[in-house]
Amino acid sequence: MARTRERVAALGLWLAPGSGHLVAAAGAFRLPGDPGTARLQEVDVLPGSRGRGNGDALFEALRRVLVAEGVTRLVVAADEDDWPLSWYRRRASSSRGVGSGAALQVRAVRADPPCTDDRRDP
Repeated sequence: MARTRERVAALGLWLAPGSGHLVAAAGAFRLPGDPGTARLQEVDVLPGSRGRGNGDALFEALRRVLVAEGVTRLVVAADEDDWPLSWYRRRASSSRGVGSGAALQVRAVRADPPCTDDRRDP
């Protein structure tokens, strides 16, 4: 339980306001035991604000903040069958070798199959 509290306390949430409303949000946390690595939870852009560069702007601002805090590696895992995987991979390839600070490492993961019965974990 203490470890869970430690992780939750380290989770940062970044919000991108638009003209009087929220347009995007992203979460990230530092990995316990590896201060140079942060995990990007995800970048979410509200449907009415997509396609305008809001996700890119929030991702870049978040990356800059983390680099200023000493992060040299930013990792993200995305479902191998979902579109965000290609979005993260494009950002990873564009941030390599340009002196951007934290390198983005993207890992494809297989989504868990949906639960087909109503049993709950204990």
